[in-house]
Amino acid sequence: MYPQGYLRQMISPDGWQVGACEIVDRENAPIRKMVDSNGDPFTIKVPIMDPPINLEVWRVLVGKTGST
Repeated sequence: MYPQGYLRQMISPDGWQVGACEIVDRENAPIRKMVDSNGDPFTIKVPIMDPPINLEVWRVLVGKTGST
């Protein structure tokens, strides 16, 4: 989840690559950071290197599931 949003890459009519920024409004986006029972971010440690990689878990609501 990039804090500044995402870059949409397109090809202009004259064949050049151009980028258009898509800012993500996290407060209104259907995405939530998952937390544990203490309210701390839910993280997973992946020990594939030293130091290990720590990942945060996010929930993305996609489509019409009928639940939140």
